[in-house]
Amino acid sequence: MSDFRVIPVLLLNKQGFVKSKMFKNYTYLGDPINILRIFNDKEVDEIAILDIEKNIDKSLINFKRIKDLVSECIIPVSYGGGIRNFTDVKKLFKCGVDKIIFNTNLVSNPDLVKKTCLLAGSQSVIASIDVKINNKTGVKECHIMSGNVNTGLEPFVLVKKSIDLGVGEILINSIDRDGMMCGYDLELIESLAKEFVIPIICLGGSSRIEDFKKAYIVGARAVAASSQFVFIGKRNGILVQYPEKKILKKIINEK
Repeated sequence: MSDFRVIPVLLLNKQGFVKSKMFKNYTYLGDPINILRIFNDKEVDEIAILDIEKNIDKSLINFKRIKDLVSECIIPVSYGGGIRNFTDVKKLFKCGVDKIIFNTNLVSNPDLVKKTCLLAGSQSVIASIDVKINNKTGVKECHIMSGNVNTGLEPFVLVKKSIDLGVGEILINSIDRDGMMCGYDLELIESLAKEFVIPIICLGGSSRIEDFKKAYIVGARAVAASSQFVFIGKRNGILVQYPEKKILKKIINEK
């Protein structure tokens, strides 16, 4: 598992980090600087910051705030949320962001995604695809705008479109499993990993290290999680945590 990454995902909302359940019911976690410092000390593989407020209210990105957050990190940082144009992309890279995460723009402004891939390189761009089961049809469909808008596109379609735009990685997030700690959507991850060569990162539902192993077995190249890294106990007390590398390696490599 030398190249297998375990990535904490942090949701930025109103200048603080929060955790959601099924993309709603937000729980405040605390000051972003303090949380990032803890993850630094634990030497996590990388951090993903998603500004969910910017996706909803369409306000301008607070680049100074992003720069302040990124400057606290000694690890790679990916950022997504509220990106309007290539000027925003360039400013984010100047802030020290290592990778840009696109979600809504995959559908609403694919030219921006393509331009970013061409000029910054595929390794610097992640397509974040939020998937939810349609209760009427039972079909898994992709949503944008922080899960508020159903595109009607099935995951395979949007993944293929994202690959054609030039992205370097696909982050698959299950809205139905978000914050539920019931395990990843392994069926979807396995089917995508078999169909596409591009690295697949899974998100939504993890509750223990064994979930990482299951995702690894079905073909995920990395896993992302949030609840598992910020909650503890049956009452979900807030505690920022991250498994030791030797424990991760041991469990994932066990037969």
